[in-house]
Amino acid sequence: MNQPRVLILASGFAPYSFSENLVNSKLALAMIRNGWHVDIISARDEGDSYETAWTDPWLDLKSHTHEIAYTHGSGMRRIVERSFAAVRLNHPIGGVRWAGHALALAEKLHRRMPYDAVISRSVSDFTHLPALHFSRRNHIPWIANWNDPPDYLFPKPYRTGRSAFQIRIWDRYFRSVLKTADCHTFPCERLARHICSYFKYSHPDRVRIIPHLMLCDHTPAGQIDSGHLTIRHAGHLSAERSPEPFFIALRRLIDSRNPRPPVRVEFIGVEKVALNALIEKYGLKPVVSTAGRCSYLDTLNLLASSDVVLIIEAPCTEGVFLPSKFTDCIQAGRPVLSISPLNGTVHDLIREHGGGLAADAGSPDAIYEMLGIVYRLWLEKRLPDLISESLPGMFDPKTILAEHAGILNNLNSVPDS
Repeated sequence: MNQPRVLILASGFAPYSFSENLVNSKLALAMIRNGWHVDIISARDEGDSYETAWTDPWLDLKSHTHEIAYTHGSGMRRIVERSFAAVRLNHPIGGVRWAGHALALAEKLHRRMPYDAVISRSVSDFTHLPALHFSRRNHIPWIANWNDPPDYLFPKPYRTGRSAFQIRIWDRYFRSVLKTADCHTFPCERLARHICSYFKYSHPDRVRIIPHLMLCDHTPAGQIDSGHLTIRHAGHLSAERSPEPFFIALRRLIDSRNPRPPVRVEFIGVEKVALNALIEKYGLKPVVSTAGRCSYLDTLNLLASSDVVLIIEAPCTEGVFLPSKFTDCIQAGRPVLSISPLNGTVHDLIREHGGGLAADAGSPDAIYEMLGIVYRLWLEKRLPDLISESLPGMFDPKTILAEHAGILNNLNSVPDS
């Protein structure tokens, strides 16, 4: 097929810079810059966004993006609209009101210039709902993307407040999505197994593993030699993704070396762990600082000017996630120190491809050991030896676009059943 015309349904999208919004935006940007014809239907993100205004590198997306905006209205009006949308779309889930508006807009855009395919991007999970109906009505191939599990399928220590009744409603909806979509994409094998096993989905021919992609046409600024071992973390910290085990190990590293190692650690982004209180608790104020919210480009450049980039994951029994920040770390061209589940995706990648060091998220002792190795390699000026030669190709936008193009070619060559 020629350059495809694609409708992307992504409630989390630019200009709102946070988590999976960035992943969705990078994919659309790569498609547009490579000549694809793309429209995006998005939602206003009122969460913890780092940016909310259109800025580089997302400006090329602005004219392609249709943000669903409507007044909240009175409580009664919301109830009526939600009830009507739930009946019409057959799934009374959260976000159904947005889904109804998104479906109407999708139909309008499709009448103006028909699409070759529709792609629904999570998060949020309700983004699949308008795609479900749009693809059925118009007999258009549909790719459903799963960047994360449904929130109630996050492994412990993550918690959800959903009731058994709510889970039944969402289970019914997700089974409909799995049954109807022509292809399901996951960023890693472990997440695909985790979701497909729970829902007993047994169509491996419809499952594709496509990792997150790097930002196209961008090379972060080079490293600056500060005379300190500079470690930076960018991303969201929470009760599950707590830096406390890292702080325990860092305190031990500082106390066990004479002279004290010249280490500087900086945290960029949103945190919900009382970070300053933890820094005070472990006496790390001379060593650890916080930068708060930064733009995406500024964050990439800060990571690139580090000696090591830090990833902190929750101490799950299995690490089913591919953190989107891992791709940013690889693009920054710096070694990774990942505090992650031993039985997990990031450990898998580092074992197979290199790129850094990984320590068990539940073990301050293991983190201390890895910090010691990092410090020794920094003294010996050998940290660049850890950088992977193969990981950048895995996350290259051209690689990811080729995967999507292959799926679309296959789907559009299959006659309607």
